[in-house]
Order: sequence, then structure tokens, then C-alpha cells
Amino acid sequence: MFNFIENKGVTMVSLIVTIVVLIILAGVTLGISLGNNGLISKTKESVNIYEQASDTEEARLEEIMLKKLSAGDKYKDIKNEDGTDVIAKKVADGTGKMFTLPDGFYYVGGTVDSGVVISDNEADKNKYKGYTDVGKDLVGNQYVWVPVDGVNLKYQQHEYVTKQVNDTGGSIADSGNGNWKTNNYRIYNDWLDEGGNAESVSKYGGFYVGRYEAGYEEVEDGSTYKQSANKNTQSGVPLSKAGVAAWNYISQTNAKKVSQNLNYSNVDSSLIDSYAWDTIMDWYIAEGKDVNSSTNYGNYMDNRSIVPAGTIYTLQIFRSVKDGKTGTNYWHIASKYVKTQENFIAGGGYSITTLEELQKYTNASGIDTDNYNYTTRLELTTGAVEDYKVKNIYDMAGNMWEWTTEEGKHNGTSDFTVRRGSDYGDSGSIAPISYRIGSFTTMDPYFYVGFRVVLYINV
Repeated sequence: MFNFIENKGVTMVSLIVTIVVLIILAGVTLGISLGNNGLISKTKESVNIYEQASDTEEARLEEIMLKKLSAGDKYKDIKNEDGTDVIAKKVADGTGKMFTLPDGFYYVGGTVDSGVVISDNEADKNKYKGYTDVGKDLVGNQYVWVPVDGVNLKYQQHEYVTKQVNDTGGSIADSGNGNWKTNNYRIYNDWLDEGGNAESVSKYGGFYVGRYEAGYEEVEDGSTYKQSANKNTQSGVPLSKAGVAAWNYISQTNAKKVSQNLNYSNVDSSLIDSYAWDTIMDWYIAEGKDVNSSTNYGNYMDNRSIVPAGTIYTLQIFRSVKDGKTGTNYWHIASKYVKTQENFIAGGGYSITTLEELQKYTNASGIDTDNYNYTTRLELTTGAVEDYKVKNIYDMAGNMWEWTTEEGKHNGTSDFTVRRGSDYGDSGSIAPISYRIGSFTTMDPYFYVGFRVVLYINV
């Protein structure tokens, strides 16, 4: 009996001691967790440190990469000659590669490999940071960085092995040098394009090209089509935005002038030259694009891509003489922009067979369905179709032919100029994106020819 009570007493004491110890441990644990130096505080501190590190990751990467540049590296000195005004800086794209961002512009998104997009409006800053594809819902004018390192991509004009050939009969390919095609080009020997921006490209490691064909002004459903009296001018500022009317019906002479009207502080804006166009073609080739046949991307006549609802477009209408009739073939210019209410398939054209249907699109004179056929071609506003994008650049293979600064006198006759890229009415196999054609003069406007702006950072 005594032994049983004694054993029970010992057990109760042990239990009490255990409870006291647990209480003490609980207090210690709470203290460790809740105190200024507790686990919870430390955890919160760690989270804050991690978030700060994440926020500054690209900045640190940029700093590290810049430190790796040697003292004589051409990318390190990106100031004016007096060394006081920094006009550009090296920026990391998030993948470990760098591009040069001119002061006054803002990084939007994309990478060096997929196409870095910048904007001249701060509202677009970092909107697509971390994405390779950049959307079109932006406020400012947009440009794409073309990375020219002198090794993987060089800033150079394409040269033809066979230079003296009568290529006036059609699209003639040079089998000895990439199979690039020409028309009314190689027969002449006086084409000039100085490539005077080579110093800027070398110093900064590239240049910027307009993401879109030059835009004239924003258009709305039912607005009047802009005639030559409005568009063929040396005044105005070209846009580089999605969803605006392409600035066509302007001569090459005037396109050169308005391309310089952007008046940016730290870059020179100009009409695209043959060096820039050909460099972009080499960039596309490295991407796996066939620049000798753009039937599968960008060409408006061949490519049957979906045009999304809400796109504003106009129909260019061609009048051709019916069999057994006499007259003159020519283009009617459609009079109205129309907004599509639903998705439809782009490419090709269709015949207009009735007077009523034709008058729905045009108020042009000389409508005669008895003696003429009428066939349409589709002109879209800038950047309408995603399939027509390469390296975040839209429509270099279609919508409008584009003027370049390459010029010649054709052995002493009138001033001629080269256009590139094809339009909405020519096949991408006959007139591919790399195609050179030199049959138009510098002073004449055409409603199927527009232009594109490039930016070179000041040296």
C-alpha cells in the first residue's frame, strides 16, 4: 500500500515538472517567434530582402556586364564628344544580353533575339517587360532594336555577283549571292546609297527601325480616304503606331523630308536606307525566314491570315478592260475606310460585278461595268495582322511598297529610286521582301508605295 502511494506521488511530481517545462518552452518559442529578432520578423525581413533583390536583378546584371567591358570597348563610351551629356545607356533585356537605349525613350519589352521594342512615351515603359512578343496596345511611337555586332550581323548593303544584267523583263535572281531578286536595278551602274550611319551603328551596336510602316494619321470607320493633295507633302510627322493609315501616295523626295520631321533630341530620324533594309534581311535569314519568297509571312496577296474584327481597312480597286473591249487599265482609289465587324480572311481579292457594289466603296468617276472588270486588293491599317510580324516588326513584306534612300540617274536620265518589300497586290514569290525594284522616279507618288523610318543614335 505504501509503495503504491509512493509510486503514484512520484508520477504526479513528474507530470507537474513536465507541464512546467512545456510552459517554459512555449514561452521561449513565442519569444523567439514574436520578438524583434524572432523567427516571424526574420522571415518577413528575408522576404523583403528577396523582393528587393528581385527588383534590382536586372540593374545588377547590367552593372556586372558593364564591368566586364574592357576600358577600350566601343560600347562603354556612349556619351557626346565633350563627355558631359549621356545620350544613351546600355540596358539588360532580361536574358543576359544588352541593347542601347537612347535618352528620351523607354523600354517596352521584347529581347535582343526576339526584337526589343522601345517607345517615345513613358506610359509604355516596361508594359511588356519579360515577354518576347510585344503587344500593340501602346501609346507612343515604337521602334525595334536591330543588334549589329559586326560578327553575327553586319551593317552592310547586299551586293550582286552579276551586276550587269538586263533585269527589266521581270524578277531576276542572282544565283551567286543569296538568290536575291531585282527589277530595273542591276542593268544600271549609278545607284548610290552612302550608308553614312555606319559610325553610329558601330559605336552603339545597332540601330532602330520603325515597328510599323509610317502612319499618316489616325482614321475612323467611314472617314474619307486621304488623297494625294493631303499626303504628298513635306510637312507633318510620320507615326509608328498600330491601327493608323499607312502614309502612302507620297513621293520618295517628300518621304525623305518628313522622315526627318520627328525631331528627337538624341537620335537622327531618316527614311530607311538600303544598308538598314539589307541588314534586317540578314537578321531575318538568321531567324530562318526565306527572304526570297515571303508567301508564308507578311505578303498580303498570298497569306491567308485572319484579319481581326475591328480592323479598319480600305479596298484598292483595279479596273481592267474586258475581252473584246478597248480602253485603259488603271486603279481606282477607294474613298472610304471601313471597319470590319467580324473576323475575315486576308489575301487575294475578289471581283466586283455590279455597279451598286462598286459605288459602295468608291466615288471615282468613269465607272463602267459594261466595258471593264473591277478587282479588289485589300489595304489594311498598320500592324493589323499578327502573322505579318517578324522580330516584333510588322509589314515589311506587304501592305505597301516602301521607299528607300537608294537613288540613281539611270545613266544620266531622270532621278530614280529603289523601293522594297512588296505591296497588297503582288505575290511574295515574284516580289519578295528582299526584292529591289528601281523603275520609279524620286518625284512621283503612288498609292501603293509608303515608307518606314529608322533611328540612328547621335555620335
